[in-house]
Amino acid sequence: MAMKFERKSNIELLRIISMIFIIWHHYTLHGGILYVNYSNPNKYIAEAIYLLGKVGVNEFILISGYFLIKSKFKIKKLVKIELQILCYTLLFLILYIVMDKHINKKMIQQTFFPIIFNAYWFMTAYIGMYILSTFINKLIINLNKNEFKLLLIILLIMLSILPSITGINNFMGNLQWFIYIYMIGAYIQIYDITILKNRYLKYAIILLYSIIFFIGIIITLFSIENIQRFEKIKILAGMNFITTTILSILIFLFFKNLKLKNNKIINLFGKSSIAVYLWHDNEYIRYTLWKKIFNVERFFYCNFIFLILHILFCTLIIYLVGVFLEYFRIKIIEKNFFRIKWLDKIYKKIDDIIVVK
Repeated sequence: MAMKFERKSNIELLRIISMIFIIWHHYTLHGGILYVNYSNPNKYIAEAIYLLGKVGVNEFILISGYFLIKSKFKIKKLVKIELQILCYTLLFLILYIVMDKHINKKMIQQTFFPIIFNAYWFMTAYIGMYILSTFINKLIINLNKNEFKLLLIILLIMLSILPSITGINNFMGNLQWFIYIYMIGAYIQIYDITILKNRYLKYAIILLYSIIFFIGIIITLFSIENIQRFEKIKILAGMNFITTTILSILIFLFFKNLKLKNNKIINLFGKSSIAVYLWHDNEYIRYTLWKKIFNVERFFYCNFIFLILHILFCTLIIYLVGVFLEYFRIKIIEKNFFRIKWLDKIYKKIDDIIVVK
């Protein structure tokens, strides 16, 4: 009998916080307030939370590398992810039709083939990384510590440091970056990396984020045009920008070392984090959600206290809806689908072909 995966509440808490970072990023980006050509205290709040979005993305990949280096590729898991994505693309296409909206060929393609047609850029890159994980793990296992460290340093220069200096991503795509961050997560797992005690790590995280935010303020103050400012902030917030990369690793190490008792609520919310992403960043609902339901731009001109309260309110609603939808999706669809026993034989045969010995 296969061992049941045991969730660690410290890592599940990191998943929750990472998804909150991503929601905040989308609040400012899809809510449109980063594009507003007007400076007030709310502009700095918007930019502060926008800068955390790609940190959240990096955390999810670090977690994957940390755990997947000790596991094998399973076609059943791939099917489970595909089924999860398909459920949400179908749900919101149906909702889109009910709202009497016009659908086109591209929407049909993205609904039924969400990975191939890039319905969610994150999931497309993630699945590519997961499929390749068996080969990545084989490479990692055959490297000694010094070789592995040298590989990570070379890739850091190519994928992060050079683009941060030049602004040109010659070597970097989403999949390449995911593989690199995956390898860092694996390195931390294999060699049990721990730098500093958690209290010092906490101060290092605060200091580094403060530096990033301070740079963002300077960009805002000295950029004449709003578009110019936004483009510079986007580069600073990029998932492979060197400060974002270091911040992501420090945050991961902090939560890895965090002593936390098993908590069912944290585990439930952590387990539902990808569902939160799939529903709230669905292309069919995105505009309606941020522009009409939450009416984000209206709060940009309010007192900054109201803006913060609105951000927290939107975050809570988005997360609760995601947990609710995922609970019923698993109960009604996923559990019944994976009760089909004859599929297990097909999964096993594919695993035998794909998994690198």
